[in-house]
Amino acid sequence: MTGLRNRFEMNVFSYRELEAYPVGSNEALIVVVDNERWPTRVPEEFVRRLRLRIPHADLLDGSYEAHESLLRQAGYALNFVRLHVGTIQRIAVASPDGEVRGPGLALGLIVALDFTSDRVLDLAQTYPRLSRTLRDHVLRAAGMLPATRLEKAAHSPLTKAALFLLAKVTEGRFHS
Repeated sequence: MTGLRNRFEMNVFSYRELEAYPVGSNEALIVVVDNERWPTRVPEEFVRRLRLRIPHADLLDGSYEAHESLLRQAGYALNFVRLHVGTIQRIAVASPDGEVRGPGLALGLIVALDFTSDRVLDLAQTYPRLSRTLRDHVLRAAGMLPATRLEKAAHSPLTKAALFLLAKVTEGRFHS
């Protein structure tokens, strides 16, 4: 598998670059979209595609819902790459121009899947403002980072007991 990983490539593109990209054989695409921005044209030649809905606001929002949403999207991307790493030679990660999400996602995937370290340094230097939040969510989805304080609190016995007590106290009050 190590030789396969050394031959595998992951590149980051803006939507504009993606539109003019000459797709080779055995290439897959991960597109980061949100409600405001979509690519105008996606080349049909990609053998596999994954669209991830990652609103830019979720990167800034510290809520549990935003955290869970980012973790779910990171898990989708991680599973997509794991599933196709043996049959795909390259994955393009596309996000809007000047974006931080595509590079952050790509860096997280490269580190999580233990690809070559020179690509990690190259991405970090090329995109110094990449989303470290998204990178960390990919690493967390891969089990490479410890649980956050928010996750620990949500799964603590004290929180579960408080939710159970709240459910008992309000039992039947909200039924119509």
